Amino acid sequence: MVTLDVCFPVLNQEESTQAAVASFKQTQDEQNKYIIVDNGSRRFVREWLQGLSGEDVVIRNSENVGLPKAMNQARAVSNADYILFTHTDVEMFEKGWDTKIKRILSDLGSVGVAGFFGAVNGGYRDWE
Repeated sequence: MVTLDVCFPVLNQEESTQAAVASFKQTQDEQNKYIIVDNGSRRFVREWLQGLSGEDVVIRNSENVGLPKAMNQARAVSNADYILFTHTDVEMFEKGWDTKIKRILSDLGSVGVAGFFGAVNGGYRDWE
């Protein structure tokens, strides 16, 4: 089975972080691991992150170490075939997005990096 980890670098933004994580989880077909890298958020964000369950991983930094380092921290703990890096202002509305992206990446065979680049997608239809 092809595996996927989803990484959210986080710095405060409690409401958008909660909405983003919830939207990905609610629309996934399979259980994916979520890696949240907290770059020194305020207390209320840290408290919410403590409530995450299952295979979710929270990496806490005492200060903002920057996006590239946060992404590398997530990559270091991921053991999935693919890792999806996203931001806390992105919400997923496509049911089964994880099955589709894993199929596409597996079919392509030698993908190093892939990204979602917007709802309109430059005039192209998503996922086909």
